Amino acid sequence: VQDEIAASRQSARAGQRAREIVRTRCSFHLLSPMVESLLFGEQAALQRAGCASTVAPSLRSTDFEDFWTTDENWLPTCSSVNAEKHGEPQPMPWWHEERHAKHYLEHLVGQNGGIYDETVGGVAAFSRLDWPGVPVQAHDLGLIRALFEDLGDFFGVPSPLPPGPSSCLTYPPRTARRNQLLLRNM
Repeated sequence: VQDEIAASRQSARAGQRAREIVRTRCSFHLLSPMVESLLFGEQAALQRAGCASTVAPSLRSTDFEDFWTTDENWLPTCSSVNAEKHGEPQPMPWWHEERHAKHYLEHLVGQNGGIYDETVGGVAAFSRLDWPGVPVQAHDLGLIRALFEDLGDFFGVPSPLPPGPSSCLTYPPRTARRNQLLLRNM
């Protein structure tokens, strides 16, 4: 951002104004691994997305940002997809189908004879998501917590998540000197 402002060849005053606008209005956030992972924090959200009421997802962690399924019914598909992604013609050795929350959700909805559609099931699931109940432990969901903290700071409203640590990757400690941050939250 600093380099782009410098390259724009603005006057010193205009450059300072641009830095101030970026610092006070812009922020940067990450989701990990993808937004569908958050639906696994509420059984009713999974049902609104199209899963059967009896579905019992199998995950290795309660932190849905560290999404990784251990579902024995889904792992054979994961192995097959991983082998394909790691092979030719363009190998992707970093691919882990077990981390793909949307594909796992599609699998679970498919077990109920349905098809997961983001614009229908996804909207229904997220529109009434019980945000305070999604994190199981206080240290879960640091990235989404950072997003909500930043939005809360900007709009002057509290985060819907219960207290817990925000990710230091995208949200500074409260002791940070805000006037020295590159972006509002970094």
